Amino acid sequence: MKKLFSLTVIAMLAMALTGCPSEPQEPIEEVKNTILTIYNDTDFNLLSVDYASVDFGNINRNGDAVREIEPGMRYINFSIQTDHGLIQFRTAERLNCEEGKRNDFHFLNTTVITTLITGTSHALRDYINTINSSPANSRIEVHHNNYPLNSGDTINLGDIPGGDNRIITLKIFNNGEHDLRITGTQPQISGTNASAATVQGNYSSQRLVYEGSLEISIKFDAMVNGNNAFTITILNNDQENGTFIIYVTARVLNTWEKLYGIANQRSGIFRMTDNGQGGIYAGGYRSHSIGAIFNFNHYGSLLNTFTFSANPNPPNGTLGPVGIGSAYNRFYSVFESATEGDYVITTANSPSVNPVTTVTAKEINGAKSYFYPAGILQNGNGYIVAGNVDYRSGTSVNSVWRWGVFIDTHNSNGAYIGGRFASLISPPSGIVEESFDVWGLAWLTNGDVLLYGDAETTTGRIVAFASAVNISNANPNSWAVRWTQTYPLGTRNTYFDSHFIDNSSPPNIILVGDSDGDGFITKFPLNVTTAAAARPVGWPKTISANQGVINGGLAVKDNSGYLFVGGAEGPNGGTDVWVVKTDINADTKIWERYFGGAGDDYADAVLEASDGFIVAGSTNSTIVAGQTKQGTEDIYIIKMNFDGSMD
Repeated sequence: MKKLFSLTVIAMLAMALTGCPSEPQEPIEEVKNTILTIYNDTDFNLLSVDYASVDFGNINRNGDAVREIEPGMRYINFSIQTDHGLIQFRTAERLNCEEGKRNDFHFLNTTVITTLITGTSHALRDYINTINSSPANSRIEVHHNNYPLNSGDTINLGDIPGGDNRIITLKIFNNGEHDLRITGTQPQISGTNASAATVQGNYSSQRLVYEGSLEISIKFDAMVNGNNAFTITILNNDQENGTFIIYVTARVLNTWEKLYGIANQRSGIFRMTDNGQGGIYAGGYRSHSIGAIFNFNHYGSLLNTFTFSANPNPPNGTLGPVGIGSAYNRFYSVFESATEGDYVITTANSPSVNPVTTVTAKEINGAKSYFYPAGILQNGNGYIVAGNVDYRSGTSVNSVWRWGVFIDTHNSNGAYIGGRFASLISPPSGIVEESFDVWGLAWLTNGDVLLYGDAETTTGRIVAFASAVNISNANPNSWAVRWTQTYPLGTRNTYFDSHFIDNSSPPNIILVGDSDGDGFITKFPLNVTTAAAARPVGWPKTISANQGVINGGLAVKDNSGYLFVGGAEGPNGGTDVWVVKTDINADTKIWERYFGGAGDDYADAVLEASDGFIVAGSTNSTIVAGQTKQGTEDIYIIKMNFDGSMD
C-alpha cells in the first residue's frame, strides 16, 4: 500500500508539579538526548530503581545514577529493604521529563512515596520507620511481595486490560508458639465479579511448623469489565487468628493496546474480519517472506497463528493475505505465493484450525505469468479473485511483457475454474494504457465486480479509479467492463486502497485512500450501473490530516457516521495510528484520535465490536503504551470505546 509520510518532531508536555528538577537548578542545558539523573539524598539505599522501564540499578545513600530515557510523564519505581523484607514503592506522583533536556530528580526523606501493595502514601522516612517499628503478627503472618499484611487488608491490583490475568502470590508464616494446621482443600475465594482460582499450593490439610512457611498463588482472570472485588479466606486452627481474610480489588479495562512480535522479524495486519466468536480473524505477515493468519479473542489475546511462505518482493509491496473474509461458517483469504507469480487461496471451517491452501499457477501464451491478487470475494459456494497480471503478449521471440487486470473464478475448495485477463479495462481519455493498479474489489448489487485502485494520467499524475465488470456470462471471454470512472482532484495525486459498505437503504459503497497527505474518499450507490452515477455531486472528498492516509473504515452500526483508520503525523512522534469519526456525509469530524509511540505506527483495518472498536495494523515504535516492541515491526492492536476514549 502507499503510505506517504515524513517524520516530525513533536514537543512534549510541560513538567508536572513533582517533575524534573525537583528543586531550583541552573538553566537546563540543551542536549541532543533526553537525560535523567536521580539523586538519593535519603537515609536509605534505593534498590532496583527504574523510570519508564529504564534500569537505574541500586542507588545507595548520597549516590546518584544517570541514564538516557524516553521523554514523558511516568513514575519512578524502587524497592527498600525493611525489617519485614524487601518492599516495592513508587513515587506518589508521576515525573515529567522534557525531551532533549538534562533532567534531575532528588529523593529526599520527605519525598511522598506509595507502596505498590496497599496503594497508601506517606513521606519516605516516616513510612519506613513505621514499617520497621510495627510488631510482627504473633501467630499467622501473610506476606504479599514480601510486604506483611494484616487480616482485613486490601490488595489493589489496579487497572488490568480485559482478558489479561494477574497472579497473587501469598506466603504464609507461622510465627506462633505452636504448629498450625492450614485447613481446607484451597483458600476460599468469594466476591462480586470474582474470577479467580488457586493455581499453586493446593493442599488438603497442611501442618505448618513453628517458623515454617508455605506459598499459595491465586490467578485472577480479568474477564468482567469494570470494578471487580473478591475475598481470599485462609482457615487455620489458631484460636486467636483462626480466619485470615484478604480483600482484592481490580478495575478491568474495556480498552487496551497490545503488541505482538518476534525478535528480528516483521509482523503486521492488513485485513481482518469477525471470527464469529467476538474476536478477529486477520491476515498479514510474520516475517519478510512469511504470510500469516492470526486469530484473536475479544480481549486482543492471540489464540492461533497460521503461516505460509509468501513472495517477499511483489510489485504491490504486500505480504500475506491481501483479502480475507468469512461466510457460511467458512473463513477464506488470498495471498501471493512464495513461488513468484502464483497465488494461494486458504479455506477453513473454523478460525481455530489450520487452513487448507490451494495454489493457482497459470501460463499465458505459453509463458510463465505473474499474478498479484488484490482481494477475494465469496461467489456462491466458490470465490472470485482479482488483481493485476504481468504476462507475455505472445509466443514469438518478439513478444513483450504487458501489464493487465485479471478476474478468476474458483470452486469451494479454492481450485481454479476459469477467468479473464489482460487489457480488461480500456483506458478513458487522459489515462495511460495498461497503467491500472488494482487494490481491492467488491460486489455491486447487479452482480458486477467492482475493481478499484489507481492509474497514471498522460500528464504524469496518479488518479484513483473504479471499474464495474460484468461477469454474468458463463464464458469468461465474454466478460466486459460496464463502466470506468476516475476521481481526479485538481493537481493532486489520488489513490483508493480499501472500501466498506454503509447501512443506508439502498446501501452505498465508500472507497478510501489518500491524496497527497490527506485522507481521500468517495461514495456512490451499490446499485450503480453507469460511470456518471459512480461520481455523485459533492464527491470525492478529502479528510484533512498531516501527511495522512486512510487504509480502512466502517459505517458505525448506530448510523451516527463513519469511522476511518490509517496513519498521519500526530503528537506521539513520526506517523501515528490515525482514527477519525465523521458524520455520514464525511463533512464534519466528530472526533479524531492518535495512537502510537515515537516511531511510525499504522492502522490498516477496523471492526466494530459489541462494546467498542478494534483497530489493527503495525508499529515500528520501540515503546508503545508501556510495551516494548519485540521484532523489527510488531502487530499493533487497539481496543477503544465508541467515543474513541480509552479507560
